[in-house]
Amino acid sequence: MRDGGSDAAVLFVADEQAVGPDHPVLVVDLGDDARPPFRCVAAELWSVDNNLNLANMG
Repeated sequence: MRDGGSDAAVLFVADEQAVGPDHPVLVVDLGDDARPPFRCVAAELWSVDNNLNLANMG
């Protein structure tokens, strides 16, 4: 799924659902095509980012 020009491991998508009451941002792991996208409330994105980046380092 990587475009070859980025070292990003995670893509956060603020779509129309992300502006809802709980602000569930779409999270896409760019380092693992087998892991399906999922949603996370904005207040917890730091934890998701840290964990996915650590998992993609090896």
